[in-house]
Amino acid sequence: MLLILVVLIQLVNGITINNHFIEEPEDVETIIGSTLILRCRTEPLDESQVTWCKNDFCTLGKTRDLPFYPRYEIIGYAHQGEHHFKITNVSLEDIGMYQCQIRAGPRRAGSMSRKAKLTVLRMFI
Repeated sequence: MLLILVVLIQLVNGITINNHFIEEPEDVETIIGSTLILRCRTEPLDESQVTWCKNDFCTLGKTRDLPFYPRYEIIGYAHQGEHHFKITNVSLEDIGMYQCQIRAGPRRAGSMSRKAKLTVLRMFI
């Protein structure tokens, strides 16, 4: 009986909460100079638990203003699960694959959204 209790306690302490995405980014085409938003909604999480990845580079920043990327910003209400990725003044350098990432934490598994392809079109006049 004691062994069963010990195993049960270990199971309860080892439970990992799986995170899921309510809304994931989708492929998008836009023109140079526009502003676009790639959407990401999760269960309510602290803003520091969600980041964005570009071309599998998942350290764009841990704050929502992304100071090293002045045209990028994570917007929305984190306490409501909104972690949308805003790109201002889109340029050709923004072309790539983007993903929303829930970072792993104590008793929480990490998770990656589907990849979304950003295509940037040139406008000829």
